[in-house]
Amino acid sequence: MDEQAPTRTRVHTHGAGPPAADAGTPSQHLIGDLWGCPPDVLRDASHVRRAMLAAARQSGATIVDQTFHRFAGGGLTGVVAVKESHLTVHTWPERGYAAVDIFLCGGLDPRGALTLLAAEFQAAHTSTRTFLRGDGQGRKPGGASQSGARRNMAVLYGVTLVVATCSILYELLLAQTLSALLGNTVLRYSITIGCYLGALGVGALLCDRRTGDAGWRLTRIELGLSVLGGVAVPLLYLLDMVQRFVYLHVASGSWWETIAPALFLLVSHGVIVAIGLLSGFEVPLLLHLGERFRPQSANRVLGVDYLGALVGSVVFPLVLFRWLGLIAAGFAVGALNALMALLLVMWRGERARLASAAVALATVALLVCGVAASRHLEQYFLKKLYYAEDMTSLGALFAAQHDRPDVERHRSGYQTIDLVRDTGESQWVYDLISTKRDADPEYPVDLWLYLDQQYQVFSGMDEVYHEWFVHAPVQAVGRAPRDVLVLGGGDGLTMREALKYDTVRRVVQVEIDPLMLRLARTHPQLSRMNGGALGDPRVEVVQADAFLWLRRSTESFDAVYIDMPAARDYNLSLVYSREFYGLVRRRVRPEGFVAIDTPDGNCETSSDLWAVYSNTLLAAGFETVVPMLGQIDADAPDVASAADGVALETEVDVPAPGGRQIRLSPEQARDYVRGIFHEALGAGVQEFTLAFPTARRVDVEWREDLAVSTHLFNRWHAAAAFAVDCPIVHDHEQINSAMRPRLPELRLLNVTLP
Repeated sequence: MDEQAPTRTRVHTHGAGPPAADAGTPSQHLIGDLWGCPPDVLRDASHVRRAMLAAARQSGATIVDQTFHRFAGGGLTGVVAVKESHLTVHTWPERGYAAVDIFLCGGLDPRGALTLLAAEFQAAHTSTRTFLRGDGQGRKPGGASQSGARRNMAVLYGVTLVVATCSILYELLLAQTLSALLGNTVLRYSITIGCYLGALGVGALLCDRRTGDAGWRLTRIELGLSVLGGVAVPLLYLLDMVQRFVYLHVASGSWWETIAPALFLLVSHGVIVAIGLLSGFEVPLLLHLGERFRPQSANRVLGVDYLGALVGSVVFPLVLFRWLGLIAAGFAVGALNALMALLLVMWRGERARLASAAVALATVALLVCGVAASRHLEQYFLKKLYYAEDMTSLGALFAAQHDRPDVERHRSGYQTIDLVRDTGESQWVYDLISTKRDADPEYPVDLWLYLDQQYQVFSGMDEVYHEWFVHAPVQAVGRAPRDVLVLGGGDGLTMREALKYDTVRRVVQVEIDPLMLRLARTHPQLSRMNGGALGDPRVEVVQADAFLWLRRSTESFDAVYIDMPAARDYNLSLVYSREFYGLVRRRVRPEGFVAIDTPDGNCETSSDLWAVYSNTLLAAGFETVVPMLGQIDADAPDVASAADGVALETEVDVPAPGGRQIRLSPEQARDYVRGIFHEALGAGVQEFTLAFPTARRVDVEWREDLAVSTHLFNRWHAAAAFAVDCPIVHDHEQINSAMRPRLPELRLLNVTLP
């Protein structure tokens, strides 16, 4: 616009004057900057005039006069005088810019007029400032205008608190879901929070460039979040289900082995970014609404938003995750977002109010139905996880597994406990060589225990773990313990074995999870497995964090058994740290020992963590550290005799080319069955580590005077516990410390299988 061009002024007067401001709503003065407009549009005087008049009518104003003027440079200025005040426009075609000033009293809303002008001028983006005129002017404090503003701000604060709570809850739900599916909690939380916060920032930037009504836009954002956020958790479970199917049935030995988890990671984090983008629109829109009702209220709105984050971060672990679970919690949070959309529709009287309310109500209803059906949906995904062998085709991948028993899931404040009923394919082999079923025909052989979806114990072969874990160290030391400390082992099975020694006068069990202890006492199958060990008069059960308990304790013990879950995250890594082992070292007597469950602690396997375990224990003050395996010697006389008995009593037919069957000779059958035994027994190897506070040599000679009643561990298998000789290479970089963790291994691309 040429500033030197002449102007003309027209003044219109009318007797009534502008109407007084609405008693409940202050007058709104809106100043808008419209950028990216086509120059020809801004030069078209007739088009600008029609647009301005249409904008006045759109806002419900009464037009009383108009004047428009073209300047030498092609720019336009125009004024539409209305009974409620005015609308003005000034255009700079050479800049593609138009400045709009809309001041309306009488309770009229200028935002619709600005939206229309932005569309008519084809603006690429718009920025606006809103001022409230006459709010409380000439009125006593506490008048109608102030009370109306207070009511509006109170509702706005409530909406802000709820949507902020929902925002942080989505973040926590997604992070915990990925942690449950992929492991390594710190890594998953860090990446999820980073992606989410980055997307929040991008969403806020995009929101600043968009035109339209803040209340209506916020309503749509809440509806979008309610749908996407509500289905996000089951969507991640579905993606993981497909990933594991590809990994198990397609990916073996191919490039899909990397592509499948990479695609899962990409899509799952795409969901995180999408929810973050939508959430990023919320705060700018809430701030815009706050400025409309009370200027300079941004600090209050932001303060309430931060308080909502606090509420969500407290509610998630104490209420939602523990009592509802991830799937139901996702639906519940989504329903809360949809309720906020409904509230916005009813509060602000948004456009298409009836249709918007119907959509919001339908969304709430669907998400509430999702909460009600969440247990069935959870069972669907749990069966896909624990009975993955059923997914042999694409049809079976999505089919419901009604013939499979439900997974018994328990949630505590520390972990999820899953009890799965399934008989192992090789169970008949263990039944042939173990006396467990002979001693107790009702002993369960189909119960699997998982903590946070990680395998802990299988009742059909639990003796391979616990009999080796407890009795092999006693044989190596050559002396039965008197005072025993069990750290972890809440199922009571380690304690069951320790109590078999008549010399034991006291066993202290330290377990952090009271629910695990309660199940060990009262669950029919678990209590039968542990033989009621927790009720033995020699047992003292302490419900406490083992790390903190060791700091306070002053007692000493002959034997310490550390029976903890694998270091899947940094919290669990703490019980495999130098600091933790240093506390244990102070509690074990000089002639005593410490036996530790150390997953992947076999130096002969590809997933070798022996260097981490051994260097950490040495750094904690132990002088002798040796590997120990829970494994059955498949060539031992008792196993060979059982295999030969099967071969002699069974006619063995094996597949041959052309679809034929070949009957084996007795000698061939014996070798064939022994091969089956070797394969079955080789799959059940457990890795342990044995540590001594003093320098000593491990003696693998069998001592009959230390033998107790066992079902599988005997003289023939004792030597197999120390069959592996792992060298110790001193490396300070391999020490796992609370201050510098080396566990768990960081794997961005990962597929976890139960």
